[in-house]
Amino acid sequence: MPSPLAPLPVSPRDGGDPPYKFLSREGAEALRVISRVMLDGCPEFGAHEGEELVLAIDALIARLPEATQTELRQLLGLLGSRLFMALTGGLWQGWERAEPAAIEAFLERWRQRALLPQLRAAYQALQELVMAAWYSQDKAWSALAYSGPPPLRR
Repeated sequence: MPSPLAPLPVSPRDGGDPPYKFLSREGAEALRVISRVMLDGCPEFGAHEGEELVLAIDALIARLPEATQTELRQLLGLLGSRLFMALTGGLWQGWERAEPAAIEAFLERWRQRALLPQLRAAYQALQELVMAAWYSQDKAWSALAYSGPPPLRR
């Protein structure tokens, strides 16, 4: 059993843990919890949509360039390290036991008060992934009164 303080492996892989194309189960769990906090207040987002959103994030990452995927794999590996999470954002418990307020404070530290610009960049990457995946789904459009793209003409 790996130590709870050890980061997740970051070596390139051919694919993710099923049903994912890219994500590991641990990375998917981190993104599921983070996305719930980032999308809190979105009228169309419910807790039951977490897995669907993680699958959308996974599909999005799978289409990104290999260099970007490598960086994201490293970021997700760091998010799997409890020691890293504690030292950089004050989150001492794992994702599965963390309260939404603690996760929000963790993300806020990265967004606003991080001494390292890499942590701010990591926050921005996470936010862009979550928002791109969420707003690519039809159900998010109704909250914006957006009827969707016009039909293609042939």
